Amino acid sequence: VLDNLPAGVTLSAPWTCVASAGSSCPASGGVAGGSVVSLSVSLLSGGSATLTVPVTFSAAPGDY
Repeated sequence: VLDNLPAGVTLSAPWTCVASAGSSCPASGGVAGGSVVSLSVSLLSGGSATLTVPVTFSAAPGDY
């Protein structure tokens, strides 16, 4: 998974990942102020992973 956050949006804390039984992903990553979510996910057939990405939106309209 590789996601560049839109202009004016940054991580407010590390992202987290929880995978279903038998599947896997790192528990967390990234740093506050970062703008990229990047991780490897391994899913079994029918498996799932839930990513939570806490963000902060800039108050400056010119940032978008």
